[in-house]
Formats: sequence, structure tokens, C-alpha cells
Amino acid sequence: GLNFDEAVPSAAAWSRAVPAIAQLRPGFMATGAVILPGASANPDFDIAQLQGLQQVRENSVSTRLDYRLNQVWNSYFRFTHDQGTNVQPEGVSGRSVRITDNPTNAIYNLQGTFSNGLLNEFKFGYNGVPSRINGVAPVVNGIDFGNLVFNLSGSVANTGIAGQGSSSGIVTPGGLVRANSATNGRGQPYDPFSLTFADSVSRLAGNHLAKFGADVRLIRMKTDRLGGITYTFPNLTAFLANTPSAIQYLGDVSAPSVFNNGATGPRNTRQAYYVAFAQDEWHVTPKVTLNYGLRYDYYTPLTEKNDLIVKFNIDTGKIDPSTTALYASKKNNFQPRVSMTYAPEIGRAHD
Repeated sequence: GLNFDEAVPSAAAWSRAVPAIAQLRPGFMATGAVILPGASANPDFDIAQLQGLQQVRENSVSTRLDYRLNQVWNSYFRFTHDQGTNVQPEGVSGRSVRITDNPTNAIYNLQGTFSNGLLNEFKFGYNGVPSRINGVAPVVNGIDFGNLVFNLSGSVANTGIAGQGSSSGIVTPGGLVRANSATNGRGQPYDPFSLTFADSVSRLAGNHLAKFGADVRLIRMKTDRLGGITYTFPNLTAFLANTPSAIQYLGDVSAPSVFNNGATGPRNTRQAYYVAFAQDEWHVTPKVTLNYGLRYDYYTPLTEKNDLIVKFNIDTGKIDPSTTALYASKKNNFQPRVSMTYAPEIGRAHD
């Protein structure tokens, strides 16, 4: 279980609230929370306590099928899927964060072994990890607390609660979760997946083991950012008078865009990786082995399927056309590799 001790405005404080603020009172303390008598050193605050349970559920399935096509070719198929949910309370207001992850992995492998020392291996893989992070908060007097959050600065001294410090933080009601380092939002949905095509050929001939191959990986992600409103108050007096020091509004990415002719909907990002390699392991002598090879990588710039990315140019101070690449990706990424190992004869057995 989880135990929360936080300061909430007292009845005396709520009696001074303007009507627009007074109607928010039920959203500051959950039904199961209790006031700790005499725990607060400030008459404008009570210390409330809530004991909650973090709920974690997970179900998974995995299977593998092996099949021999003939004397040369073998194959297998492996599939794994997982469903996980985590609901975690956050504070005495009753707000919670719900996280769901449903990863799926599938791979098909085809391997051929030939009499001339040739080995061919082909793989096709799928990886998908759809996830959701959402804040959950009640509806109070027709106001959906899931779309907003109230921040009251400071802490309140308490008279000593077992297992707690000498002060308690002020409750932060509302359902917004951290969207990034600067803003809060209702949720972060991510639907990424990748497709991988890989083939490699190796051959043992004499004292050489040569191998070459190529990988192509296609990466896709459907995503959104669900925003909300953050109200910040410098102190309790300002809150009761409904005079915030800041109001921050964060819009949805899927909302009509003023930069893309009113386009709506989630964003669909795309990227591709291209990899090729060739290498040889040469046993020059029983004691000397030489390894050498060459690898090539190319990562395409990240793009949006419908050219709906908004890119601010810090050099010109303007918004670049939506077809402008986010960054430049080099196409000359060649990586040579050479190594040598020497295995001396350490000792010799004698009769």
C-alpha cells in the first residue's frame, strides 16, 4: 500500500474562498482521505492522510514453432505478447496515474546449410510497444479535474507524524501528468512499431570464415500529446481570491493546427535504418588470426507521414516549410575494422 500525508485548505480557509474557487473544494480531498486532528501548525491548513493501493496487473503469452522444410532449410517462428497495467495513486486528492504497455514481438527465421560450407540466414522481425500514460481525476460540480491541475506553492509545518518529516507538501489536485520538462498534459499515447529484414551469408573455405549481410529496419510511430491547463498560485490567499500568478495552456497535437492549414489527428513519424557489412576471419597460422571487415550504416532523417511536423528555425526566426528535413543525415558512414590475435604456446607436456 501507499501512504500520503499532504496539507489541504482548512474549513476556515475555504470560508474565505470566492464562489468560483469554493466549488472546487471536493476535488482537493478524496472520499477515503481523513483529517489528522491537531497535526497542522497552520490554521489555514489541515493535514490529510490517504492510504491507497497501487494496482499492477500483467498477462503474457509466448509460443515458438520449429519446422524443418528439408535437409537444407530449417525455420522457426517465435511470438511473445504482454499486457501490463499500473494504476498508482498520487496524493490525498484521489488523483492517480494509469500506465498501460502492450509490447508484441514476433520473429521468423529461415536458415539454410549447404554442403559447400555455405550458411544463409534470413530473419524477419516485428516489434511493437503501444503504451499509454494518463492522469485520472474526478469530476467535481461539473468540472473535469482530469483536464487541469492546481499548484499552490509551499509546504506546511506539522506537529510530528510517525514516519514523516516536520512538514507536509500542499496537495496538487488535478489529472495532468508530466508531458515534458516544461509542461503537463492529460496523457501521452505512443504506438511505435518496427519491421526488420535481415539476411546474412557466411562461408567456411580453408582457413577463411567470410560473412556478409544486410539489415533494413523500418520504424513507425503514431503519437499524440493530450494537453490541459495548469493554474499556479503563489500562496493560499491568492488561490482563495482566484488570482493565479500563471495559467499555462497546453494544446493537443491532434487539434487543428494553425501551421498546417487546420490539419488534425495524431502524428505519424517514420524513419529507416540501412546496414550492410562484410568481414573475414583469416587463420593465418595456428597461432595468428586476422579479422578485418567493413560496415556501412545510414539512418534516414525522421519525417512525418503527412508532412505535419512544425520546425522552428532558430537562425531565421521563422517556421520552415513542412517538407524541410529536421536534420541532415550523413551517407558516408563507413566503418572499417581490423584486428589481430596471437595465441602463443604457453607450455608443453613432458613425460
